[in-house]
Amino acid sequence: MGDHSKEAHDRARAIAKTEEQRRARLAADHEADGDAVRKNTARLKSLRLTKEAAERTHDDNARFPDKAIPVDELNASNDD
Repeated sequence: MGDHSKEAHDRARAIAKTEEQRRARLAADHEADGDAVRKNTARLKSLRLTKEAAERTHDDNARFPDKAIPVDELNASNDD
């Protein structure tokens, strides 16, 4: 009877260990998914802000053509 109880205990311990490993993998996957979502959100935000800045510059140049900065001057100032 003692052997049966020990075997049951060992099986239960093995099942618990397997379940713990499965949960650890799920937690790691969940964290990786969250990191990917945050990275993609940051990328999309950057693209949106760049687009909005370009649209504002274009709108300003259309409204105030005498104050527009030529593109070659912009490129020269970025090379500094």
